Amino acid sequence: MGCIGCLKRVFNSCWSTSLRQCYREQATFRQWGNYVITFNVLSFFPAAVAQKDDGLIPAIANTYKQNDQVMQQQGQQMMAQKQQSDQQWRDWGQQQSDRIRAQSQAMQKSNADRQAAYDDQHASYWARQDVQARNNQGFSNYLLDQTVVEDNNMYNNGTVGHGTVWNSTADALVKADPNRFSLVDTPNYWKGIDY
Repeated sequence: MGCIGCLKRVFNSCWSTSLRQCYREQATFRQWGNYVITFNVLSFFPAAVAQKDDGLIPAIANTYKQNDQVMQQQGQQMMAQKQQSDQQWRDWGQQQSDRIRAQSQAMQKSNADRQAAYDDQHASYWARQDVQARNNQGFSNYLLDQTVVEDNNMYNNGTVGHGTVWNSTADALVKADPNRFSLVDTPNYWKGIDY
């Protein structure tokens, strides 16, 4: 019998259905998925020795026994390593998140401080602009012979309002009802109404 015949006989005798199931046993770890252990035995014997050692390969293969205790221990070690690794990644992620959050808060504070400084710096400028616009309107009213009049009972419901009228009209309104109408000085002009 040649080498091929020897392998065929060894395969048939060694790889019984029950042995194949044993070699292909699956173990499952919750987070690691499945794994399969497969033994492939391939032996080459000279044709002269093949008959004599025909029972050697099946005898070796039949002595295989899975050590469940070692498998369980290794699985637990792998799981502990994975959990430790996962915790390290979570800690690293939290550190990065905290760092980014701190940088963001520092930037927001810096921007708010800069904006406050800008506003403080420009507040006096805008106050001067407001006074200048009010005075310009007062001078324009003087040149145009106009006066701002306050009406403290507009629409006969107590609403107070301002209006710009000719000087002669303003004098006539104040003389006709001094309790209701009054002349408005330039510093008391309303922004958006009188100037």
